[in-house]
Amino acid sequence: FWDRMLCVINTQQLIDKDYLCELDYDLIDLVKHTDIPLNVSKSDFDIDAFEQLLSDKEQLLITKINEISNNHKNLLVFCSSIKQAKLLSGVKNGSDYVDSTMTKKQRSKAISDFRTGKTKVMFNVGILTTGFDMPELEAIALIRPTRSLNLYNQMLGRLTRKADNKEVGMVYDFSGTVRTLGRLETIE
Repeated sequence: FWDRMLCVINTQQLIDKDYLCELDYDLIDLVKHTDIPLNVSKSDFDIDAFEQLLSDKEQLLITKINEISNNHKNLLVFCSSIKQAKLLSGVKNGSDYVDSTMTKKQRSKAISDFRTGKTKVMFNVGILTTGFDMPELEAIALIRPTRSLNLYNQMLGRLTRKADNKEVGMVYDFSGTVRTLGRLETIE
């Protein structure tokens, strides 16, 4: 049954056909991928080592997130750890975080507040990468580095949904991932 491909289409073609929203990128690499050690399985980065490399750039990260959030009605931030998400959400008014240690009720409330605009900036750790659909999302920030094309595609995919009054989705990359894996539209 599945012995041949019927149709191959990439993100740029879907943007060109007006099914997906265009993306724009601001590369604010705080750490180069070549400086981050790999995890034990060599499948992705060692997140603890990455956070150690990022530790002396924490104030810059906070300042940039505050600046970025002032330019958008909403911002979804992909963090590398629960500790990071809690820390960053604590220094930005109108922000919250979601992670796997929260109850389903707590996560649902936080996500609902983000959808309705009560929360302007949502920091998350592995919760909103897949299955989260908010077409009016204007911007994402990548703090979590990855070598996984699938994870990268999922994170940026949150931003490609079309919505009224949304011309372009803005990607702010603090992790160096765009520079390493390329723009989502160029992946074939």
